Amino acid sequence: MKKNIQLLVLFLCLSMGLSAQRIDDGCSGCNSGNNGAYFDAKKANAEIGVYPNPTAEYIFLTNDDVADQITVFSMVGRKVKVFSVNKGEKYYLGDLPTGTYLVQIADKQRNTLNTIRVTKK
Repeated sequence: MKKNIQLLVLFLCLSMGLSAQRIDDGCSGCNSGNNGAYFDAKKANAEIGVYPNPTAEYIFLTNDDVADQITVFSMVGRKVKVFSVNKGEKYYLGDLPTGTYLVQIADKQRNTLNTIRVTKK
């Protein structure tokens, strides 16, 4: 699926009449500047969030195409939950005490795609 996202971004850039190249240095999107169009595959894949936030019981991923694992940490860094990601699945936080948690989303290689602060009601 990761390759499909990259191909889609390249196609969109090229369909706008821009040249395109892949870079991984923190830039993202298409650019019609002197250097042609570019996109950052890592940044595009990191457009993953969770909802609802705050939550009482469950969280969902906004994009679970490249995510493989969710790890929930307390604000003191203690790992409190780990989930394997399955497309369209919901993830139960209802048994956690009220408070703020860090939800880390990783790919299959365990590279962090995004870390989100989530409030548990």
